[in-house]
Amino acid sequence: MNWLEQARTSKGRFRPTPFGGRDGIFVPLRHGVWHEGATATVSVLDRRGKRVGTVYLGQMPQAGQGTLTAQLSRLLKGGCKSVDSENLRLVSVSDEGHHPSTYDHHVLKKMVDPRRPWRVLEWIRIVDFYHACQDVQQLADTIFGVGAEAQRWAKEMRHVLKTKADGVARVLKSASALRRRRGLCGQTKLYDKAYRSIKKRTQWMRYHL
Repeated sequence: MNWLEQARTSKGRFRPTPFGGRDGIFVPLRHGVWHEGATATVSVLDRRGKRVGTVYLGQMPQAGQGTLTAQLSRLLKGGCKSVDSENLRLVSVSDEGHHPSTYDHHVLKKMVDPRRPWRVLEWIRIVDFYHACQDVQQLADTIFGVGAEAQRWAKEMRHVLKTKADGVARVLKSASALRRRRGLCGQTKLYDKAYRSIKKRTQWMRYHL
């Protein structure tokens, strides 16, 4: 709450930004069995885009990760209750794994504004740059086949994603044109999966932990 107030009273051209993210980490249990534990962070950025602080959450493996979901949701709702959500830019940053995607679709998109119970909060979903690059590489490998040519195209497209406002559209346009012109060296289902994954993304963020 103090971080949000500090961000609200700071000077700069951005709205104060709380952003949450979640991921999984495999941990060893007894008898050599590994299962996925749950991790999450909630950070606050001030009006200059500078991070004020971060809360770290973690839970041991649990089916459905319900405990972490509840903790993260309470933390986010509490922040939105303490500061009017209309003055905030709400952001979710994660990969496109099962639990982060499920949390976005079934929790964040349905999260009610604590101060305006007749409407839901508006969250911006951002997929981290690292995982976006994995999809670009998969497109390259299915178009060109594994090799130097695929690496060159993927490198160029990563630069486009990072530096161009319409980077997503440019990558998809280039991939479609190459497919029409030369066909695919890899499996169609892998190309389609990577293409759909990139197409869903309308915003990108570079950030440092």
